[in-house]
Amino acid sequence: MRVALLQTPTAVLDLDHTGGMEVVELSELRELQRRGVEARLYAAKVEGDKPDVRVLRDWGYQKRIAKFAYYYNLARAERTADVFHGHYTPALALTHPRKSVVHFHGLAMAEIPLYRYAAVRCHQAHYVFCSQFVADGFLARYPGIPEDHLHVVYNGVDTRLFHPPHEKRSAGGKVRIMFYAGWIPNKGIYELLDAAALLESRRQDFELHFGGSAFSHYRRPESEEIDRQVREKAARLKCVRLIGHLAHEELPDLLRTMDIGVVPSTYDDPFPLVPLEMMGSGLPVVAYSAGGLKESIADGETGFLVENRSVPKLAEAIERLIDDAQLRQRMGEAARKRVERYFTWDRHVDKLMEIYEQIMRQNYRKR
Repeated sequence: MRVALLQTPTAVLDLDHTGGMEVVELSELRELQRRGVEARLYAAKVEGDKPDVRVLRDWGYQKRIAKFAYYYNLARAERTADVFHGHYTPALALTHPRKSVVHFHGLAMAEIPLYRYAAVRCHQAHYVFCSQFVADGFLARYPGIPEDHLHVVYNGVDTRLFHPPHEKRSAGGKVRIMFYAGWIPNKGIYELLDAAALLESRRQDFELHFGGSAFSHYRRPESEEIDRQVREKAARLKCVRLIGHLAHEELPDLLRTMDIGVVPSTYDDPFPLVPLEMMGSGLPVVAYSAGGLKESIADGETGFLVENRSVPKLAEAIERLIDDAQLRQRMGEAARKRVERYFTWDRHVDKLMEIYEQIMRQNYRKR
């Protein structure tokens, strides 16, 4: 089997500052190759060194017209591919409908008029969604796609890398709380700092390790202002440790030194990897109840889901875990088991292989 994985033509594949989508793509590539599948990953532009990633000529990846050249060059590069699996590549359903898997990591690119005007063609393609939340939003826009062409395939985590410490975490000393994300407002950066201030006003037995940067994965005109605000808020708090941008390979060892994970996204985060990495490391996770987070975190079992944007509720849930080491241990163990059961890359690629084989069977029957 030959599979061509495809990065969206509207984004750089930055191998030094990988976000969720890039981690998914590279994990899929690694796992498919491990299984003996002839898989390659294509991108319009790559920063960093990765020999398994191929660059497609696009004549200026930011120009809209260049997208058509991108898909044209994909077809030339992979004449004998059995499956084209594209991440945020809706045009695949138009250019290669019988061979395509269009993978949506959210609904940012879900308004696609040609999906309505070329419904017969687009209904031949297969669609993968990172959560049921995303699948429901997509289907509301484009009803009529055959049910067996719609697939929820949850993101995964490498449980060999992200695992709890071999010895139980010590109940003594300050409780260590972990957060990491690109610094943008809808990741809950200000709400978390406000919750830390609320907690610090009544106790001193915890530390908030605040990872990420305003300039790493998300680069926006307002990044300098966000950076200034975060640093000013953090400087007023003794409990906050700003630890900067974290390379993905640094995370497993760091998470094993932590006690609690926090993912305070205030928007409908589709299905982020961060809580999976925390849970895989044996951490209970506190998050706002929004988007795909409701599918990854089992409220009251592997952590707490609280009312969105409520700083007092966020602080209260964190405080419950600070106060109770046994609860942290019990929820952390349940979190690890949940990841092992539902959110591994093995399970993720098992489902992809079923979709690929379905495509190959359908194409074989039509010959």
